[in-house]
Amino acid sequence: MEKKKRSVIENIRYYFSQIREDNPKIYVYSGIHILATIVVVSITSIIPTLLIGILTKSPENVGSLSPVFLLFVVLGVLTYTQLHTGIVKDIQSIMVRILSFGRKVYVKFLTMDYETLEEDDVQKQYRRATENGLSNNSAGTESMFKHVETILINVGIILIFGIFLTTFNPIAFLLILAVGILNSYLLTFTRKYREKTRPEWTKIETQRYQLKRDALKSENGKDARIYNVKEIYNKKVDDLTEKRMMYERKEANITLITSIIGTSVTLIRDVFIYTVLVKSVLDGSMSIVEFTLFFNIMGMFNQWITAIVDSIHQVGLASQDIDDVRNFLEVEDTTDGIDVPKADSYTLEFDEVSYRYPGLAEDTLKNLSFSLSVSHSIALVGINGAGKSTIVKLMLGLIRPSTGVIRLNGIDITEFNRRSYFEMFAPAFQENEVWALTLAQNIAMSSDELDEAKIEELLGELGLNDVVDDLPKGIQTNMTTNIHLDGTNLSGGQSQRLMLARALFKDAPFLVLDEPTAALDAIAEQAMYEKYHEYSSNKASLFISHRLSSTRFCDEVLFLENGEIIERGTHASLLKNDGPYANMFKVQSQYYQKGETNEETNSSVAACPIN
Repeated sequence: MEKKKRSVIENIRYYFSQIREDNPKIYVYSGIHILATIVVVSITSIIPTLLIGILTKSPENVGSLSPVFLLFVVLGVLTYTQLHTGIVKDIQSIMVRILSFGRKVYVKFLTMDYETLEEDDVQKQYRRATENGLSNNSAGTESMFKHVETILINVGIILIFGIFLTTFNPIAFLLILAVGILNSYLLTFTRKYREKTRPEWTKIETQRYQLKRDALKSENGKDARIYNVKEIYNKKVDDLTEKRMMYERKEANITLITSIIGTSVTLIRDVFIYTVLVKSVLDGSMSIVEFTLFFNIMGMFNQWITAIVDSIHQVGLASQDIDDVRNFLEVEDTTDGIDVPKADSYTLEFDEVSYRYPGLAEDTLKNLSFSLSVSHSIALVGINGAGKSTIVKLMLGLIRPSTGVIRLNGIDITEFNRRSYFEMFAPAFQENEVWALTLAQNIAMSSDELDEAKIEELLGELGLNDVVDDLPKGIQTNMTTNIHLDGTNLSGGQSQRLMLARALFKDAPFLVLDEPTAALDAIAEQAMYEKYHEYSSNKASLFISHRLSSTRFCDEVLFLENGEIIERGTHASLLKNDGPYANMFKVQSQYYQKGETNEETNSSVAACPIN
């Protein structure tokens, strides 16, 4: 996927257009802050000169100091205004990063097409957007505002005092500007190097991010300690850090060289100008008061030029970060389509569907055809890699067939609005994740007023009533300690029951269970599937499990191997066929029923893992 590069001006326009739409009041605070700062700096610069002028002319006349006292009063008021608006403006600029841009990036991530999101390039763009554009106060979506404001403040001050300096010595003023421009040009070398090497060190940062993420996963904690992962982890961290520091060192060397050149030129400029000033005082063409004012402004003028040069450099870096944010936000993501028509009954049909994951040489699924209707249940059976979870992704509309068509009531599902289509399904996955919400909200997945009686009934039916009774606030207890310090963490089996409750609560026409009971023991899984089957009698149900708990009560069993359906039928008919399904059933059963006859085995609860 092509990464667009835009000019700094383009990104500045885009950035401030977004602010104007989302947070226009920041302009009011920023405008007041800019004006107050310019006036404060101006008054602060001329007060020493006024004092010297008054004291040298009439040192005994205290009344002549009245204008100075008045200036101090004005300065105090403006300084308070400057500080107050500056604090509010800084808070607003943080909100710009978090809300105007951060929220858009995260909403995009949560709602964009799943198949697109799984692409490696899109994942990299997302990480660049979050790490470069949103991660901290120095990220581009916050620093852009700060440094553009700094440029405006210092340009305003330079215009005011530049007019004054030209009345004394136009050559000195032009020399100051020339050196400032030179320093600005020198800084571009660092930015250009950073921009040129950005793809290389971004890859390293991505690897470091993945390494850090794996190290911090709680589920990896036991392995890390038992197998002493520390040494190999530290070596990987050191290797990646050294590669990253190679770019940092080169960038630092470029910065050092340009700084030496810039500082040397600035020193030559200052020696020349100060020599001219001293000579002017000695020959009587400039008074002590004028010298003081000129000298004071000269010292500060250098700071203002340096601030502008540095801010221009920082705006350039911020522009690169904003490019990363824009590239992710502009990833093509089609959500248009028709709503799913309301109907008394629904049928989902796979018609010669094949699917090949990007980058693979062969299809994962090959020419699958089957249908699933309301009040009908299907069990997908097969070893790891047979394609069961890929079928679920296709059915849910998370990915699209490479060939063939999936239809809902005769309509190609790619014609539907994605959100409308998702409402048709209530899935429960093996990879369950409890959100940092209340227990009730985790089930209803809504912040609206909830049907607490229904939630409590479901939890009781799924064996979680004892857990709820032990929670300090019942179903209103916050889950996980990620956000809420008083939160509660559930066990793996409890979390999976919670996912089942979520699927049942949604009350959608199609229920999909993609190995959601892996953390349960075989007997608990059997009981759970029976309870789920009871609740889903008027739904279309798809069950996936390595263990064959769900197959006994399903209307149809599809046995998958290498992405193809090699057997189909009821549990009883497939046992009679004595094919791959029957063999898997017997292999699983023998672990629990050693020494029993096949007839006894076949009538038992077959729920033993094969892996």
